[in-house]
Amino acid sequence: MLMYNYCLNPQDTSIFYNGNFKHMKSNSPDSQLHKALSNATHAILEYINPYAGTDEYILRFNTLLSGIISTTIQIIDVQDHSIANFLWAEVEKTAKAGGYIAVENKIQEQNHYSISEIAPDDKESGMNYLGQKLLTALFKHIHDLPEAQRKPEMYLRAIEAALANILNQKFTEFDKTKILNSFCEHVQMGIKN
Repeated sequence: MLMYNYCLNPQDTSIFYNGNFKHMKSNSPDSQLHKALSNATHAILEYINPYAGTDEYILRFNTLLSGIISTTIQIIDVQDHSIANFLWAEVEKTAKAGGYIAVENKIQEQNHYSISEIAPDDKESGMNYLGQKLLTALFKHIHDLPEAQRKPEMYLRAIEAALANILNQKFTEFDKTKILNSFCEHVQMGIKN
């Protein structure tokens, strides 16, 4: 995970990046983002500072944080509808792990850190973890469909569509027929066990 700390001066074109200062070209996309975030930081401080020390401070900060996260994800969702659920899941996982700084500290402590806390060589746990996440998403989102489509067969159709997309997008340099045959063999073994 890449961690950026934004300084409060929008004219400054350096950022503190993973423990080092990184200087940016003044017209680069990173520099534009840095300036926007620096300006946003000023606006946020102007909004939140009057409530410091009051009972409303936490409420206002919670509203502010929720608004920032929601707006950011909505902006991305306009470009790619498939990514919003992934981002919400990432936000939730990061929050449960103690926030970005806690996650960054864990990453620095151990090179193989993941939010799932699965060991790098434990493929079975990784497979089961992703399988559970996939099932949870299927069971949750089937209720988004019209009632007439909420049938067990739709789970299989969804998996078929997802598998076709994965093969086309992630296995472009491989023999898809061999991969699919291997996949079917593993499914058969899973059914027998």
